[in-house]
Amino acid sequence: AFCAGFDLRELQAKPGAGDLADHPGASTPALGAAMAEAVSSMRALTVAAVQGPCVGGGFVLALCCDLRIAADDAWFSLPEAELGIPLAWSGVPRLVRELGPARANELILTCRRVPAAEAHAIGLVNEVVPRAELDQVAATRAAVILDRGDEVIRTTKRQVRDAAEALVPTTGPWAGTDE
Repeated sequence: AFCAGFDLRELQAKPGAGDLADHPGASTPALGAAMAEAVSSMRALTVAAVQGPCVGGGFVLALCCDLRIAADDAWFSLPEAELGIPLAWSGVPRLVRELGPARANELILTCRRVPAAEAHAIGLVNEVVPRAELDQVAATRAAVILDRGDEVIRTTKRQVRDAAEALVPTTGPWAGTDE
C-alpha cells in the first residue's frame, strides 16, 4: 500500500497519549498540515509512485507531490467524513485546486474508492502504468525532468506553487487544521 490511512486507534486515545505525547501542543491535524506544507514546498522534485491503497492522509501526501504516477492496482479514498471527522492537512484546498469544488465535495463526502484509471481521467494522477513497471516509469519520468537543470526546476516549481496558492491557498480555516 502507498498508505493505508490513519491509525483509527488514535481516535479513541486519551489526550496526551500516543505518538503526539512527545510534541506538547501539537495535534494530528497541525502536524499533518506541516508535513503537507513541507513536502509541497520542497525544492527537490517529488514523485508519488502510488500502488494499492492511497487513503486519507496518504492521499493528501500524494496531492503534495509534483508528479503522481499510479499503478493500475492503485485506488484513492478519503474516509474522514464516514469516520465523522473533517478532512484536514490542507486536503480540501488541494483537492479544490486539482479537481474543482464539485468533484472535491463528491470525493470528500461520499468517501468512495476511486480506481487508478478514474483518478487519471479526472486529473488526480499524471499517468497509470502496470504495477510491475511503476518504479521504472517513476524513475524515468524523474530523470527526464532532472535533466532540465536545478534552476529551471526550482523556478518552475516555485511559479506553479505560487500560482496554485493564489488560486486556492492551503492556509486558513478551509485547510481543516483548526476543525
